[in-house]
Amino acid sequence: MAKKQKNDSLATEAAISLLKIYPKTGLIKELSQILNDTDISKLTNKQLSEFYINAAIAYAHIMDIYAVYHDVQKEYKTDWMYYYDKAIDVCSNDILLTKYLQTKYFFIVGDYYASADAARSILSKVPCSNELYGEAAQILARCYQARGKTLEQTYYQALAAISSVTRADRENMALNLLGNLICSDKRHMQRAHSYLASAIEFSPYRSNPAQTDILLNSINNINLGYRVKWNNNMLLFWSLMVFVLLSLVLLAALLARNKRNLDHIKKEKDLATRANSNKESFMKNFLEMCVLSTERMNDLCRFSLRKITAKQIDDLYQYIRSGRIMNEQRKEFLRLFDKSFFLAFPTFVDELNQLLRPEEQYTISADQMRLPPELRVYAMIRLGITNVSRMAKAMGYSTNTLYVYRGKVKAKAANKQTFESDFARICTP
Repeated sequence: MAKKQKNDSLATEAAISLLKIYPKTGLIKELSQILNDTDISKLTNKQLSEFYINAAIAYAHIMDIYAVYHDVQKEYKTDWMYYYDKAIDVCSNDILLTKYLQTKYFFIVGDYYASADAARSILSKVPCSNELYGEAAQILARCYQARGKTLEQTYYQALAAISSVTRADRENMALNLLGNLICSDKRHMQRAHSYLASAIEFSPYRSNPAQTDILLNSINNINLGYRVKWNNNMLLFWSLMVFVLLSLVLLAALLARNKRNLDHIKKEKDLATRANSNKESFMKNFLEMCVLSTERMNDLCRFSLRKITAKQIDDLYQYIRSGRIMNEQRKEFLRLFDKSFFLAFPTFVDELNQLLRPEEQYTISADQMRLPPELRVYAMIRLGITNVSRMAKAMGYSTNTLYVYRGKVKAKAANKQTFESDFARICTP
């Protein structure tokens, strides 16, 4: 109406007054619209003070509405902090209002002791019929809830509910929260149901989704409590029936247990046999490697002696420089390594394939017992060899080549983010 009459001053005052009302009616978007549309440069000092104070109180109410919706609450926290700072600056002469804003601030930032001290200061200075009394009592209840003190929480929640009823505050969130708090005690379930029913019946703001959700969830909790009580009675009956069945099940369980024990013993026997077989294979491969190394060393010594005797130093130098000795030695080492690894971890390739995309899986025949270079890198990692430099020397590759091989396998993974952790679990008991 003020806008139609082109009375800008009256329209501004009306908009500032609506700041405190909109959050209670669930009109959050309309609140944001007022804040965005208001040109604070055109406000008088009095209007500017009321604007910041009402905005801070409005956002404090929003923070209360979404107290159980932490993700949503975070979206409004920055705006709340901004208007809080502005409101503190303009209301420094109003001690009670300053204390109230400080109570909200300390609670939001997690300083529950400071918030409780400020709230108690308000309770000592205002009567129960004052709105600030109910707000302060509500904050105290939440502070004690955060500190895990249920008795004190219930006391101050009751004070908040009394203040709400005394003021004929039909929003009744305090009464609802009190009912929700005491409904966990079966002795007070009927009273809690009465509180919650009254809160829903007389609440005029059912369009507010956050408040409605809290109220409905609370009623659901009461309904669940009655169901649990009925279920407990049924449980007693079924317990007697189950007792009879357990007698039969116990006998079957004993027989199954004996069978499992026999299967476990058989499995341990198979593992022990396999371990002994692997030990023999390892010893055989180790001795074979030692013999081959000794033979090659003897051959090298005889070859070197002949060349030195014949004064063919250049030939000896070229032979050693060619690296043929190391290549042959390394080739034999990798052959024995692959063979030993397949004996120790026969399911390695199959389990690794399960981590890869179907079209990227490896196919290695049982009699081949030869690992591709990239799988040989992961085989050494499975054995606990993580020193890249040492691994590169053993395989005759550069460290960059090893990283390329690792990346090649990881690129084939079905889930690249969890590939490393998934790989660490393969071939484990």
